[in-house]
Amino acid sequence: MTAAAAKKITQIMREYPVYQNRGFRGLGRMENISEERLPYRDDVSLCVERPRLITESYKNTEGEPIVLRRANALAHLLDNMTLYILPNERIVGNATGKINSLIHYPELFWKWLDKYIEKNNFKSLLTNEEREELHSIHKYWKGKSLHGMERNLLPEKVQPYWSYLIQGVFAWIHGGFNGAPNFDKVFLIGKERGSYRAWEKLNKISSDPDFYYDAKNYIKQKNFLEAAIITLEAAIRFGKRFSGKALELAGQEPDEKRKNELREIAKICTARYSS
Repeated sequence: MTAAAAKKITQIMREYPVYQNRGFRGLGRMENISEERLPYRDDVSLCVERPRLITESYKNTEGEPIVLRRANALAHLLDNMTLYILPNERIVGNATGKINSLIHYPELFWKWLDKYIEKNNFKSLLTNEEREELHSIHKYWKGKSLHGMERNLLPEKVQPYWSYLIQGVFAWIHGGFNGAPNFDKVFLIGKERGSYRAWEKLNKISSDPDFYYDAKNYIKQKNFLEAAIITLEAAIRFGKRFSGKALELAGQEPDEKRKNELREIAKICTARYSS
């Protein structure tokens, strides 16, 4: 009798809830969902770490150009967020500080969530301490987040017809600036070379009177290039943090195959490219 074929790694990973990308239960139409039943799986929670770190940064950069505030907020997040590498994972990177958790962008929206985390079907996503912290974070974003601000930017005659559900903030957030980065540059040039090129460009425009005498264009370019440098260097540090995490786990890993995989991850996360 032959032994059963060994399971493929993808089959093994499929058994872990964390690799199952269905966060919602099958509850039917939204209007029929009961407040007594959570629309998410039992093991799903709402991560407060990102809102905390992003808000810390925005508080420290009041009055600065928005492109620099966003860059510094991303850098603060990447430098301080909790890292984890899941079992059998080969491509690493996490958007939240907890496994099986939902991401939150208070700089984009917060009002509806601030109400819903007190309702039965969302309340269990947070501990009591996390809920109080999130309420406190949301207070900072009153009048500052996109949701609530976008309506006031419209012509007065349009405002009565501007609906949160029909157009509203969804059109501004989800349909506005989504896109893909230039992967040719990301993979062929690399972050280090990209940062160096941004420094070169910044030095060039800052030493050219014909350019910096056009103050409006110069300041716009200068802020953008400084923001690019901040984010690229933050991404480099983020890779180094993951490299350290992979080596830490490799030192604890008893399985030789997985140990080598983690060492490979560590090497890739600090790889340098030049073109």
